[in-house]
Amino acid sequence: MTDTTNWSLNLTFKVEIAGKLVISGGGEKVYSATKKWNQYKETWKLTGTLKTYSPTGNLIKTEQRNATYIKYKKMAIK
Repeated sequence: MTDTTNWSLNLTFKVEIAGKLVISGGGEKVYSATKKWNQYKETWKLTGTLKTYSPTGNLIKTEQRNATYIKYKKMAIK
């Protein structure tokens, strides 16, 4: 028997100082958990973009981040 749980969260944001855009970004967090017999596997996938702007409002840099975390656990069988 396999039991699976999935969910995701999307986020966007911006920071303004004195009406000028300073930082903006967004991303997604995806969670998945699978249990099969006594093996439990959790997976987190994180993706996102962070944009930094100059005081005049020009884009200075864009950072892209992607990460995947996987965790395995053995569970006691009842």
